[in-house]
Amino acid sequence: MKDFITEKILKKYEGNAEKVVIPENIVAIGSMAFANCEALKTITIPATVTEIESYAFDDCPNLTAIDVDDANPYYSSEDGILFDKHKYDLLKYPEGKADKYYILPNDTMTITETAFENCKLKGIALSADTITIEAGAFENCKNLKNIFIPENVCEIEISFNGCSSLTSIDVADTNEEYSSENGILFNKDKTMLIRYPEGKKDSIYTIPESVTKIGYSAFSGCRHLESLFIPENVQFFEKVALDNLLASKNVIFYDVHHD
Repeated sequence: MKDFITEKILKKYEGNAEKVVIPENIVAIGSMAFANCEALKTITIPATVTEIESYAFDDCPNLTAIDVDDANPYYSSEDGILFDKHKYDLLKYPEGKADKYYILPNDTMTITETAFENCKLKGIALSADTITIEAGAFENCKNLKNIFIPENVCEIEISFNGCSSLTSIDVADTNEEYSSENGILFNKDKTMLIRYPEGKKDSIYTIPESVTKIGYSAFSGCRHLESLFIPENVQFFEKVALDNLLASKNVIFYDVHHD
C-alpha cells in the first residue's frame, strides 16, 4: 500500500482516507504515525501489531474509533477506545468521538500520556482501580467541567493544561497522596498546590498558609483569576507555576526561591 512508509513498521501514514485498515504484515505503529490526519475517522489494527508507540493517533480531530482484531495478543478496543489487552491501560480515547460522558472500565489502572487529549467529553468517571494519571492525559479537553480523583490514585503528572472549562478537581477523602479544597488540587497535607482549574470563575484567590510550594504550571490558563495572594510560607515555585499571571494580573507575593 503506497500510503505507508514501512519495513513492517508503520512509520508514517501519508494518505487522506476516512477509513484505514492496517495491513496484516505490520508489527509496529510508530510515534505520530497518524498524527494530524484530519480526514481519518476509523482505523483497524490487525492481530500482528505488537507495539504502538506514543502519540500515534494524536491530533486526529475526526477519529471516532480505533478498532483492534480480537486475536491481537497485546491490544484491545472497547467501543472504539484503545487499551492494552487486559484493559489495565487506557491508551487512546479518539478525539472525534461525540459522547459527552465516559466511565472507565473497572480494571483500568493507568490513563496513559495524552490518552484523552483534545477529546470532547464533559465528564469522565475514573475507575476505583485507577492509580496513575500520566502527563498530558487530559490536555486540551476543553469541554471537561469537573473530575473526581478516587482513593487509589497515587500519581498525577501534569495532566490538566488546556482544560479551559474545568472548574473543579475533587479528591476522595480517603486518598493518601492527594487532596482538594474548593476544587483545587493539592498534595495530601496541602504543602504543595498542584493545579488550580483553568475554568474556575473566582476572580480572587488566597493560597492557604500550609502551602510551601507551587507546582509546575499550577495556574496556567487561569483567565478568570484577577488577584492572587501568596503567603510568606510559599518558598518555591516550579517552572511556569504562575504562567501568564505575573505579566497581566495582580499577584502579591513575598521573596521566594525558584526551582
